[in-house]
Amino acid sequence: MDIQETPLSVSDLSSTSWRYTRIEIAKTRHGPLYEVLEVALSGPCGVGADGHRDARVLYAAVVWGWLLWPSDALLLDVTGLDYVWGDDLIAVLDIGSDRMLAPAPVPVAIHCAAWNRSAFDGLIAGIGGTAPFLTTDRRAALARLLEERRIR
Repeated sequence: MDIQETPLSVSDLSSTSWRYTRIEIAKTRHGPLYEVLEVALSGPCGVGADGHRDARVLYAAVVWGWLLWPSDALLLDVTGLDYVWGDDLIAVLDIGSDRMLAPAPVPVAIHCAAWNRSAFDGLIAGIGGTAPFLTTDRRAALARLLEERRIR
């Protein structure tokens, strides 16, 4: 019997990268009032169908982070993501819906850069009413997540 084994690595699929940060908002003497998991996505993301693997890897990275560090809300930092166009990334932006992370929807905001804002505006237009808040201002994104908590 001839057996061939091939080691697998995420870096074989995509050259994107990610980083996780927990942000405590409105900390009280009893602990944080509100915790946000920030997932910073960066690197080159393929255009159109060439971005399929990148989108799947980024989706897995966000879900993995959420499974390890569930929080009250999710901030996606895409300021370092070289994204131009590709529908597959919609799954990453739809991650906070009730179908994806939790029995109830999770508030999601996206912090983008001025240079990739139009690409994310176009992608969000495809999501419709469930689109997350998108801004180039990180503080505004965090304020929006805190406001969504108060509304719920």
